[in-house]
Amino acid sequence: KQLKADIIAQILVNQSLDSYREKEDENIRAGLRSKALVGALKAVTGRYTHIELAGDALVVSDGFGEYSFSDLSTGTQEQIFLALRIAFAARVSKNDTLFFILDDAFQYSDWERRELLVDKMIDLAKHDWQVIYFSMDDHIRDLFVKKAGKVFKDEFRLITIEEN
Repeated sequence: KQLKADIIAQILVNQSLDSYREKEDENIRAGLRSKALVGALKAVTGRYTHIELAGDALVVSDGFGEYSFSDLSTGTQEQIFLALRIAFAARVSKNDTLFFILDDAFQYSDWERRELLVDKMIDLAKHDWQVIYFSMDDHIRDLFVKKAGKVFKDEFRLITIEEN
């Protein structure tokens, strides 16, 4: 009787977990189809317009072709991760303002995309999100100083940490 009860319990637990996993996958798919993600994806990458789950893998498209996430460059992957964070954070917060703390999140992006990424951070800040960006990259620092400093003037803060 005990063995039979254990087997039935394990089957029921597995069925519950499968049901939960299906619901979570559908929530993720809904998030991937959201306007917020499509907008963030286009704004951050300057190219991609769609992302979807294909099994356990992500596939992005630009209207001309589909590309496996794992085949993309590190810089492009980071940009897509940023778009996902922005969109899912907005979705979870129900569009309340939040904050981002980023640590050299743009370092693998090419110089043109870095400008897009800084512009996206400025856009978030214009919508009352707080953005904190740590960087050891002078080019990224200079982009923030030039662009965000111009937009936010006295509200923009640059803090330089000097080595002793």
